[in-house]
Amino acid sequence: MKKIIVLAVALFLALPTVSFSYDGIVSGYITNVRVRLNNNGTDTNILVLEDTMSNPGSCSDPSWYVLVMDGTETPQAIYKTILLASTLGYEIKFELTGCHNGGTTGAPLITGSWIVPNQ
Repeated sequence: MKKIIVLAVALFLALPTVSFSYDGIVSGYITNVRVRLNNNGTDTNILVLEDTMSNPGSCSDPSWYVLVMDGTETPQAIYKTILLASTLGYEIKFELTGCHNGGTTGAPLITGSWIVPNQ
């Protein structure tokens, strides 16, 4: 029995650690959305302005939130949420994780979103 417990603990400790961290969740109503094509001509960033901007990650440029369109499904789904909330006037919540240029450089990076329907 003792060997089974030791083996179970060893297997548990050998598993990779998955960390989900974010700087914070912010909410507000979208007042402006801009599409910006980066200098390299391939990357696109979506810039979002809300009525109540916040900077939980202490980024150097808190004037916009940035969604990096990297060709995967997640940013595309977030972009659709942004357009829907903006068009219908719904409140939106963003999960912000880091800054778009790394460290504390750039604007807060959008990594998740959901709509809060009007009551």
